[in-house]
Amino acid sequence: MTKKRTKPAKASAVTKKAQAIYADQKETYQKMLKTKVRQGKKVTTAAKEASKTYKELYGATPTARWKRALREAKHA
Repeated sequence: MTKKRTKPAKASAVTKKAQAIYADQKETYQKMLKTKVRQGKKVTTAAKEASKTYKELYGATPTARWKRALREAKHA
C-alpha cells in the first residue's frame, strides 16, 4: 500500500522561474475565460474560444506559451 502524501509537491526552481515569466500571460487568459463564462457560455466552450482569442492576440495558445516559458527557464 502506498503512503499518502502529507505535504503538497514543491515546485522546482525551474517551474518557479517559468511561473514568473508566464504570470502576466496567464492572467490575461483567465480574464478572457471569466468574461466568456459570464456571458453564459459553458466552461469547455468558453475555454476553447478564450484560447482561440488568445492565440489571435499573442500568436500562440496559453499551453504553448507555458511550454516556451518552461524551456526558457531551463536554459536561463
